[in-house]
Amino acid sequence: MSGGAWCPLPQLSKTNSGKEWIQLNLTHTFVITGIATQGRFGNGLGVEYAEHFWLEYTRDNGKTWNKWIDKNGNHVSDGF
Repeated sequence: MSGGAWCPLPQLSKTNSGKEWIQLNLTHTFVITGIATQGRFGNGLGVEYAEHFWLEYTRDNGKTWNKWIDKNGNHVSDGF
């Protein structure tokens, strides 16, 4: 496995907030215990990191997508 980065296209700005997604296909059963977001240098545009994110998952090969919710019923998590 090699390292790298993922960036939205086009580059986000304060007027172009956009919504982007990354899909992971896990071939085995996993227990996810944490999610970390990492910012990047964006020339001081103020959109260098994800302020909020949510997870969606499927167990039927993409026919039905479910939003993960926390113990308080929230599906949006804060980026950090």
